[in-house]
Amino acid sequence: MKKEELMGCRQAALLLLQAVTCARSVRGNRDGR
Repeated sequence: MKKEELMGCRQAALLLLQAVTCARSVRGNRDGR
C-alpha cells in the first residue's frame, strides 16, 4: 500500500467515525444530551 492510499483510507475512516458520532448524538438528543 502506498503512503497516499494509506492517508486517503485514514481520512475516510475519520469521516465515517465523525458521521457515526454525529448520528449518535442526534439520536441521543431525546435523552436530553
